[in-house]
Amino acid sequence: MSGLKVKDIFIDPNDFKPRDLAVPFSFPRDQERWMVRFTPEDFKTFWFQEQTAIQFVPCSEQGPNRNIRNQSGDTLLPFYITVPGNKGRPKTYDWSFRFQCRRHGSPRTLAINRPSIGTGCPVEIRLKKPVGMDAVLVDYRWQHNHDLSAKTLSNMPMGANERNWIKLKVAEGNDWKGIRALLRMDDDSMTEVLFL
Repeated sequence: MSGLKVKDIFIDPNDFKPRDLAVPFSFPRDQERWMVRFTPEDFKTFWFQEQTAIQFVPCSEQGPNRNIRNQSGDTLLPFYITVPGNKGRPKTYDWSFRFQCRRHGSPRTLAINRPSIGTGCPVEIRLKKPVGMDAVLVDYRWQHNHDLSAKTLSNMPMGANERNWIKLKVAEGNDWKGIRALLRMDDDSMTEVLFL
């Protein structure tokens, strides 16, 4: 089967590169909703690129996969084996996960001079793996109601990807000075950012 792991759904801090320029996955944006079927390898590429650029937050679904993100990143995602003679409705999906844009919450008035994280953004993505198929179905409502520019994002507090990466670096024994050195851009990176 697919061999997808927990770290293919939830970014592993070891795989996150805060200095890399994150660009959303390229797909046709002529419709409000994008539905597609990926092979497991293509899905990994799509999802890593998209969740690094957009910073999705997982939504609880109260199903059997609700605690899976607490497991090791190398844990294989579950798959269902059909047993002849079972009664009841057959299972449709091995697993399903739903994510929303980080800014999905309601706007709030803040005491500090910064816009609220919440804008009521309607962006949502559902990832499902059908039983017996080596594919991942993606249902993506992708139209944000807020600006996605680097300037706007730079005024926002750190997202989960950055916080988890920093926690990992602290656990490795780095202090704040060492972490800042890891984030400092070299001349080639600065040139790339300046000419976008």
